[in-house]
Amino acid sequence: MGRGRTAPPRYGAAHGRDRRAEDVTRSTVAALVYAGLTALAWLRPATGRRAMGLFFAAMGVGVNGVLTLVAPEQYVELARRAPWPWYRRIGRALTEPAPQAFGAGMTVGESALAAAVLSHGRAARLGLLGVAAFSLGITPLGPYTVANPLLAAGALHLARRPWPTAAFVPRVAGEILIDRPVDVVFDVVADQRNEPRYNPAVLRAEQLTAGPPGVGTRFRAVHRTNRGPVEMAVELTGFDRPHRIASTTRTPVGQISGAVTFETVGTGTRMRWEWDVHLRGPARVLSPLVGLVGRREERACWEGLKRYLEASDERAPAGT
Repeated sequence: MGRGRTAPPRYGAAHGRDRRAEDVTRSTVAALVYAGLTALAWLRPATGRRAMGLFFAAMGVGVNGVLTLVAPEQYVELARRAPWPWYRRIGRALTEPAPQAFGAGMTVGESALAAAVLSHGRAARLGLLGVAAFSLGITPLGPYTVANPLLAAGALHLARRPWPTAAFVPRVAGEILIDRPVDVVFDVVADQRNEPRYNPAVLRAEQLTAGPPGVGTRFRAVHRTNRGPVEMAVELTGFDRPHRIASTTRTPVGQISGAVTFETVGTGTRMRWEWDVHLRGPARVLSPLVGLVGRREERACWEGLKRYLEASDERAPAGT
C-alpha cells in the first residue's frame, strides 16, 4: 500500500522534471531563432524581412495548420500551462469552447501576417507591426515564449523602413560592353521599334504615340513565348539622353519596371540594366524561376544588341 501511495509522486516528479527540461530546450531554441532573426533585421534588413515573413508562414501553416488538423487539444493544454492565472483564464476562455476553430484562426492569422510582411508599402509596415504585437501578446504563455520581445524588437526595427517593393520581387540586373559610341547605343535602345532587329524573342514592336522617344512615349510589343505570342505595353518613364532610360512594361501576369544606363568607356559604351519584376496573383509563386529565366533572357537580348551594333559602323534607329 505504501509503495502504491508513493509511486505516483515519484512518477509525477520525474514527469515534472522532463517537462521543465523540455521547456528549457524550447525556450533556448526559440531565443536562438529570434536572436538570429533580429540580427538579420538590423544587419541585413531586406534579408531579415524575408526570413521573418517565411518564419511566420512556416509557423502559420506548418505548425498551427498541422496542430489544428491533428491535435487541436494542444491549444487548450498550452493555455492551461500558462504561469499567470489571469493569462491562463483568458487562454482557456479562447481555446476550450472550440479548439479547432481557435487553431484555424491562428493558422489564418499568422499566414496573413506573413503575407503582409512579404508584401510592400503600407501593408508590409502593418504586417511587421502586427508581428511585434502578436509576439508581445503571447509572451506570457510560458517559458518558451519569454524570448518573444527579441522578435518584436526586430519587427519594430523593420517597420521603421519604407518597403516600396515586395520581399521576393525578382530583380534582373547586369551589364555589357558594346564597342560603339554611347549616343548610338542609346538611340537604338530608346526606340523600341528596333528591338526585333536584335532580339529574336520580339516578333514586332510599334510606337503608339507621336514624336521622338521621350518621357511618356508608349510602345506595343509582341513577344514570342512557349505558349504563343504575348502582347506587352511599354512606356518610357525616364529619359536622359544619352545616359539613362527608365521604363515600365505591363504584361498579362504583372509589371516590369527599371532602367538602362549608358556610360562612355574609351570609344565604347558600358550599358547596365536593372529591372524589378512585379508578378500578380498566382504567378507570384513563380518569382524565383522568373528571376533565373529573366536574367538569362535579358543577357541574351543585350548580347544580341552588341552583335547587331558591332556588325556595322553605323546603325540608325528604325524611326529615322
